[in-house]
Amino acid sequence: MTSTLNLFERKLTLKLTLFLSLVVFVFNGEASQRAHVHGEVNLSIVFEKNKGRIEFTSPLGNLVGFESMHKIKKDKSMLLELEEKFSNLKKPLFIFSEKNQCQLVVQKNGINDVDHASDSHQNKHDKKKHSDHKDWIAYFEVECKGEAKMAEITIDLRSFKEIQLIHLVIMVDEWTYTKDSKNELISVTPQ
Repeated sequence: MTSTLNLFERKLTLKLTLFLSLVVFVFNGEASQRAHVHGEVNLSIVFEKNKGRIEFTSPLGNLVGFESMHKIKKDKSMLLELEEKFSNLKKPLFIFSEKNQCQLVVQKNGINDVDHASDSHQNKHDKKKHSDHKDWIAYFEVECKGEAKMAEITIDLRSFKEIQLIHLVIMVDEWTYTKDSKNELISVTPQ
């Protein structure tokens, strides 16, 4: 059983690596420019049969409000609220159809400092302002009783009013879906 799990993890990791390469290609090699764009988030969902991973990245200001960014260092309750939103499985941001009985498990969510060595707008801001640029990253594991190919996936990020555009990529087995979507309720059924 262990070797099967290791084989699955290796296949999923390989698929995720290929998938991320595809994302870079699809977005015209502008990954460094899209890495931290206010108002935009990146969402990747990858499945191999009935197991998958979700990766969500966003500038922190999209999630707490840009006017609150200077308060976040002092007010840790804002971060706790955000962690709760991403960890609340009773009101999840990512919903799978009930017929597949998918279980979503939060693997990690939290702040990641943005590397501005390659930031295209570095010259427009001083270093003090750059120190406030942070991303929120969340990873989830998903396991379904049925194959994900038949599961409708619903994404609901509407509670984050600062998000204007979602760069969405879904890969289920050999099927791939890419879309830049407004921040609205999104439902996709893999083919």
